[in-house]
Amino acid sequence: MDVYIYQALLLSVLAVALLQLVKMALKPRPRLPPGPWKLPVIGSMHHLVNVLPHRALRDLADVHGPLMMLQLGQTPLVVASSKETARAVLKTHDTNFATRPKLLAGEIVGYEWVDILFAPSGDYWRKLRQLCAAEILSPKRVLSFRHIREEEVMLRVEEIRAAGPSTPVNLSVMFHSITNSVVSRAAFGKKRKNAAEFLAATKAVVGLSSGFNIPDLFPAWTTVLAKLTGMTRSLKEIHKTVDTILEEIIEERKRIRDEKIMGGAAAEDVDENLVDVLIGLQEKGGFGFQLTNSIIKAIILVIYSILFSPTRSPLIIFNGNTYARVHICAGHVRGRDGDVGVGHGVGDVGADAEPTSDEEDAGADQGGVPWEDGGDRGRPTGEQPPVHEAGDQRGPAAASAGTAAGAPGEHRGVRAGRVHDSSQVTGHHQRVGHRP
Repeated sequence: MDVYIYQALLLSVLAVALLQLVKMALKPRPRLPPGPWKLPVIGSMHHLVNVLPHRALRDLADVHGPLMMLQLGQTPLVVASSKETARAVLKTHDTNFATRPKLLAGEIVGYEWVDILFAPSGDYWRKLRQLCAAEILSPKRVLSFRHIREEEVMLRVEEIRAAGPSTPVNLSVMFHSITNSVVSRAAFGKKRKNAAEFLAATKAVVGLSSGFNIPDLFPAWTTVLAKLTGMTRSLKEIHKTVDTILEEIIEERKRIRDEKIMGGAAAEDVDENLVDVLIGLQEKGGFGFQLTNSIIKAIILVIYSILFSPTRSPLIIFNGNTYARVHICAGHVRGRDGDVGVGHGVGDVGADAEPTSDEEDAGADQGGVPWEDGGDRGRPTGEQPPVHEAGDQRGPAAASAGTAAGAPGEHRGVRAGRVHDSSQVTGHHQRVGHRP
C-alpha cells in the first residue's frame, strides 16, 4: 500500500514539474540584452570576483557589446558602457529607469525612502525635487552662502602661508576640512561639537548604501541575510546616532527661530541656514505633501552624505536632478600656471549680482539650476559657459577643454608649495577653480 502512495506522490511531482516546463517553453521570452553565462543562485556574480568591478565590466562589454545584462543574485542589472547607450538610458528612456531599488540603507537610515535619492519615482519625488530646486538650493540661496565659502578658503590659504616654504601641507586633509566646514555652517549655522561623530556615521551610511551588498542583491531574503551579516544592526546604530543629532539641531533651531520672531523679526529674516529654511517651509506648507521632521532630516543627511561620494570628496550642492559641483579636492585648487589667487570670491558665477527671476526660471525648466561654477546643465542650448579667471569648474558632463585668463595685481598667491609674491604671475587675483 505504501508503494502505491509513493508512486502517486512521485507521479504528482513529475507532472507538476513537467507542467512548469511546458509553461516556460510556451511563454514568450522578453528580448533581453546579451550577457555572460550564469550560475544558479549567484547568477553572474562570479564574473566580478577578485577583479576591480569597472575593469570586469569593461572586459565583459568588449565581449557582449555596449549594452549587456548581468544577474547579481536575484537582481537583474543592465550595464550601458558606451556614450550612445548611456544617453539612451539616462536621457531618451529616462522615465523607464528613474526608480531606484529599495535598498536596506534607504529604509532604515533614509527614513523609509523619503529622501530625494531613495524615494521611488512618482508624484512625491517630483514635488520633493521641485521643493529642493526652488526653495532649498536655488541660485539665490547658494549665493547667500558665498561669505562662508570665502571665509573657509581664506582660512586655509592663511594656514598654507603660515606653514612656510619648506613645510609640507596635506592638501587632501585640508580640502576635506573645507568641505566639512562649509557644509556644516551652511546647513546648521555653526560647526557642531559632535560633528566628528555625525561625519563618521554619515560616512558609514555611504559605505553601506553603495557597492554590492549581499542582502540587497537578494530581495526575497534581505531581512534574513541582513541579520546574519550584521548589516541591520549596523544600520540601526547609525540611524540612532544620526537621528539623535539631527533632532537636537532641529529643535534648537526652532527655539532660536521662535525667539527671534517673538522679538519682532520677520519670518523671512530669520533663515540663517538650511535647517532654518526647511523649518520655515514646514510651517508654510502647501507643497502637496507634509514636510515632516523625518523628511527634513533625510534631506540634510543627503547633503552631508555627498561629502563621502566616490568623487574624491568634493563639495557637491544638490539641486533637483542636477549637481552643482564646486571642486574642492586635492590638486583642484589651482589657478592658471599653478597659482591660487586670494583676491576674489570662491565658487560664484556672477557673484556681484543676484540671479534674476528669469534666470531662475530658465534653470528650473532644465531640471535644475545652472552649474554654480561653469557647468552646462540648466543653460539654454547654444549659450557659451561663463569663463572663469582661474579655469573652469565643471560637472560630470564637462567639456573636454577650457582655459581662462587672469589679471595682475598686488596680492600674494601660492605656487609650487610655497608663498611668494604673485604680482607678476598670470594666476594672481583669481577664483579658486578646477583646471584639468
